[in-house]
Amino acid sequence: MNTLDIIIIVCLGFGLIRGLIRGFIIEIAGVIALFIGSFGAFKFTFSFADFLKHYIELNPKIIHGISFLLLFAGIVYGISLLAKMITKTLQIAYLGLFNRFAGGLFGFIKWSVILSALILVFNQIESVISLIPQAYIEESVAYPFIVDLGTFLFDWISESNPLFEEKLI
Repeated sequence: MNTLDIIIIVCLGFGLIRGLIRGFIIEIAGVIALFIGSFGAFKFTFSFADFLKHYIELNPKIIHGISFLLLFAGIVYGISLLAKMITKTLQIAYLGLFNRFAGGLFGFIKWSVILSALILVFNQIESVISLIPQAYIEESVAYPFIVDLGTFLFDWISESNPLFEEKLI
């Protein structure tokens, strides 16, 4: 076990502990909120900017930026509040412990996916510029598992969407 393994274990441990603390509902809501917030902000920015023009006299580009940020933050905050209400309901129904354990599992999986994506990008950079001695990578215990997960996910996404690989490469 080397420094690379320790970094991977710390990241996965962080995901596990954070998931245990926050619970499944809040963890999954955070991921969903980012997607819905981004989609909603992109979809309604121009309409909201037209509304804001009546109240704010600024450069239209600045108004569009402000409207995007306000929409994104508002959607993410609304989903976060909804998730907290659902979490409180689960605690009342004595499902809080299940919510925490599922959150820990989800946090661990989420950080595994994040690390695998980062390592796939890192491997592309590493093929051009050597950032870490090859011995560290070869001696690592956790690195091959994360690389295999990233390769599996990349292949799975590529199979389900043939344009994905063409756009990425």
